[in-house]
Amino acid sequence: ERIWEKLQKRYPTQHALRNAPSRMYRWIHSHADPKNRNEQEQEVLRAQQYAARMVLDAAGHHVLAVPTCLRRMLANSHYRRVGEELLYKLGPCALEEFGNDLMADPDSAPHVLAALIRKSPAYIREIAARLKEPVSKERRWHALRVLIQLGPDVDPAAPDCIPDLISLLEIPECHIYAIQALGNITQGQERLVDRFLELSYSSDAWTKKAALEALGTIAMSPEHVVPRLIAAFDDYTEYDPDDTYYSQHVVVVLALERFGARAAAAVPALMARIVQEDCDYLDKGVINCLIAIGPVSLPALPLLEKFADEEEVAALEMGGEEDGYCPAAIGVYRLRQY
Repeated sequence: ERIWEKLQKRYPTQHALRNAPSRMYRWIHSHADPKNRNEQEQEVLRAQQYAARMVLDAAGHHVLAVPTCLRRMLANSHYRRVGEELLYKLGPCALEEFGNDLMADPDSAPHVLAALIRKSPAYIREIAARLKEPVSKERRWHALRVLIQLGPDVDPAAPDCIPDLISLLEIPECHIYAIQALGNITQGQERLVDRFLELSYSSDAWTKKAALEALGTIAMSPEHVVPRLIAAFDDYTEYDPDDTYYSQHVVVVLALERFGARAAAAVPALMARIVQEDCDYLDKGVINCLIAIGPVSLPALPLLEKFADEEEVAALEMGGEEDGYCPAAIGVYRLRQY
């Protein structure tokens, strides 16, 4: 009855409620090639998944009253992701019913398991214990990925797992996950800065990326780390084209942002990269980094004003939402506030 009430609120008329899944099905189905049977079957499945997601979203924590239903979904490869999305939203309140199931499943999504055990020191310590021998390579990888998702919430188990994570830095098949986990766990701690600085010069692009990200996450020792990040503008190239939509230097600018005003030395290097190489596009990540650094970025204001539309800046000054405006206009508006 509660689920039905929630669905009725979302789809106020009986007609809308009855036809919501079928409308989605028809829309998806109309885009499929009628001659391709496999594509047709895939689109039907997508429509069914949408309907299942709609019902589960409306049901919320009431689904825990009928756990068998959710377990069936988690056991079905077609619906597993839909069920995991709900568990992720439910978080710790689903721990009692599904915690042991996910802990025993080596294929459970790390972010889902982390969401459930985030407030349970006993489960976190059990995950941390999997870093030790003897465990399979897959179980260790899974444990590392859960610890990465937990981040600072690992604190109850940190004294036990940090030495194990440091030892995994020497194991090629684990060291990238270990860098990411240590970066998250040791936020605000200088103990690993030197080791990450060393790894940031690795010839392996994945290792270098993980080390640079970890240096930004820890955000300590700016006198040593900021110069290394500035140098990374030249010796690190982002290899994932999906990440370059935000910035050609996404790893470096996000790391510098974490230092705020302590990254003042990076302002000249950032100003030189406001316009992306080989094109006329403005680099949104670079501009956002200048904003995050604060008043010491004011020397960049005249340069941004050359690219900004003053009408857009005026609209922002009148209280307009920043979404949809040119990055240069946003940069001018924000820097003028300093």
